[in-house]
Amino acid sequence: RLNSILDWFESNKKVFKDCYVWYNQNFDNNLRYDLGKLYISSMAIGEIISFYLRMYQIFNKQGLLDTAIKAYDFLKIDFAENGVKRIDENGYLWFEEYPTTKPSYVLNGFIYTFFGVYDLYRVTKNNSIKEICNECIKTLRNN
Repeated sequence: RLNSILDWFESNKKVFKDCYVWYNQNFDNNLRYDLGKLYISSMAIGEIISFYLRMYQIFNKQGLLDTAIKAYDFLKIDFAENGVKRIDENGYLWFEEYPTTKPSYVLNGFIYTFFGVYDLYRVTKNNSIKEICNECIKTLRNN
């Protein structure tokens, strides 16, 4: 069953600015968030990073870790460049579940994104990812 799920993610991943992304289809958020038909959600990316890391730990295939890293790379793209990363008026880092022109700062979406980032740090021990984790913790403490 895990292979079926993994196959679905593999066949639905898209390349965006040398990163991997998965598009959400917008069914009912258009009224509240004014999103287009397809959009990339930081929350989905965070959850997908966690999934790929668990698959990497089960199957020990480097390509799975590489996909998680390329998905994480998307989180580093600013909203102004069609990404999901924002810095609020107080200087706190946010990853947008709903990347809208007017910032939405949805807390649970940010938290699920953070879980994916933290999972990536847990597996790689990469210090630059740890710094992003620390920035996320500052955002959580202050919001």
